[in-house]
Amino acid sequence: MIMQFPRFSDRVRFLTIQSFLELLWVLHKKGAIFVTFWSRVAYQALILTCTGPEISVEQMMDVKSSEPMFKEYIYFWENLFKIPLRNPIEESDQQIFHSAIYDQIMKSLISIPQNLDLNTVDSEVSEIVKVRENDISEASIYVANTSHSSGDITRLQASNPKDFAIFVNFVEFCELFLHRAKTNDFLRWIYIFSQVQVALSTKYPLVSGFYRLCSTSLQICKGSGFVKGILKEDLYGLSHEGSEAELKPDIPSVQRNFFILFTKYLKEVLVRLRLFKDELLVSCLKLILNIPQELITINELLIPLKDALRLGQSFPPIAFVALDAIEVWIKDLPKALLKPHLANIFENFNDYLAVVGGTEGTLQSLVDERLKGLAGK
Repeated sequence: MIMQFPRFSDRVRFLTIQSFLELLWVLHKKGAIFVTFWSRVAYQALILTCTGPEISVEQMMDVKSSEPMFKEYIYFWENLFKIPLRNPIEESDQQIFHSAIYDQIMKSLISIPQNLDLNTVDSEVSEIVKVRENDISEASIYVANTSHSSGDITRLQASNPKDFAIFVNFVEFCELFLHRAKTNDFLRWIYIFSQVQVALSTKYPLVSGFYRLCSTSLQICKGSGFVKGILKEDLYGLSHEGSEAELKPDIPSVQRNFFILFTKYLKEVLVRLRLFKDELLVSCLKLILNIPQELITINELLIPLKDALRLGQSFPPIAFVALDAIEVWIKDLPKALLKPHLANIFENFNDYLAVVGGTEGTLQSLVDERLKGLAGK
């Protein structure tokens, strides 16, 4: 049934999901058999969702793909939480049922990248590129030695192209699914999910997908206010080391752990930024500029902001990310804290404001308009 899902009409898709939910509901009422059945099916169905056509080495390394299968399957996954059962149930029972479905999906999303072989081979020396976990200096050496220029992945080949193809689609599927389905439930998993992506990002520093997955976690964290107000008042916007002593009393442990995890990891990413270019650099910049203010300071953001605006001249979407960050700073940071940095921030606008923008309605012209608006604030 799931294998044939992309071929179904919209009406048949709706009825298929509804019938499948009916089956899950019957199993859910029986207890442990639900977990046994759905955990296995969810994992296999997600692998099927993320399996697509063969792609080039450069696409695999840059985590890009064209028309993957997950674009057909996303309807199935997000509508597991939208389509009603034929016989309505109490709202409280429905919430418990949906959470049980979501939990098994999250367990699979956490397991899948850990089970993939994402090692790379240098095409010139035929050596597998491996980096010890939690060793940034060694990572830097390997990046330099295997790419000649920082973050250049043109010489690298996937050791296991099939696993890389799955991962390419997995990243894009997660970016869609986690934003669309049950984001409140994701907050229960946000630390565990992020912890795995951070560890894998350290293990595979040249794979941009892990920076994108961490960025997705941070975007949801930021949008939900997950870490809002956890810092002591006198540290807001100022330098901090990511220790528990910097947090207010009585902050839940999951938020404390999330704060400590990302304040440490983001400092490592700031170091890696100096080594990367192209897709790796863009992915890391988006990660840094999507960080909630509680996890980073304005001083640490100035260099990534400058890099993003520089790249934005040829790739406007990254400029939009930078402008979003600046607008948040202007809105939320105390003026006394922001004022010393304004000159340093706005000098990065010169290359945009000094040239005539693109045709009305183009990305470049929209960037120019937003820059002029910010300059006038």
